[in-house]
Amino acid sequence: MDATAVEVEAFFAAYKQAFAACDTAGICSRFAYPAAIADGRTTTILPDYAAFCSDVEGFFKTYREMGMVDVALRSLQVTVKSPAYAIADVSWALLDAKGGDVLVFDASYILGRHGGEELKIIAILSHNERERAEGRLG
Repeated sequence: MDATAVEVEAFFAAYKQAFAACDTAGICSRFAYPAAIADGRTTTILPDYAAFCSDVEGFFKTYREMGMVDVALRSLQVTVKSPAYAIADVSWALLDAKGGDVLVFDASYILGRHGGEELKIIAILSHNERERAEGRLG
């Protein structure tokens, strides 16, 4: 099956639901391992599902401490690069109980399909999440 913009949009609709629910398994199952996250300061290799799940739990704990109760996918721009790969530029907003912004950040996701599998995240380029979160946390 070729990667299509519709498939990537459906992928991120499900990813957003997992993110909003703080569903660790729902997030971690959408990655191909090993995967990578780069944020301009460091590049972290995600060796396997179990190791990344521990990290995701920490992210969710921090987000909840910041007041997050929901997540909005503010924008999604998809570029299909080949039948197996796509790039998605995403703008996220973590929302508080009143629907106000807790944290807004942007990331680019490289998605791929290996051996006919469903699309998975191969890498994330986190453009400004760390800086904005650090500014929010003080």
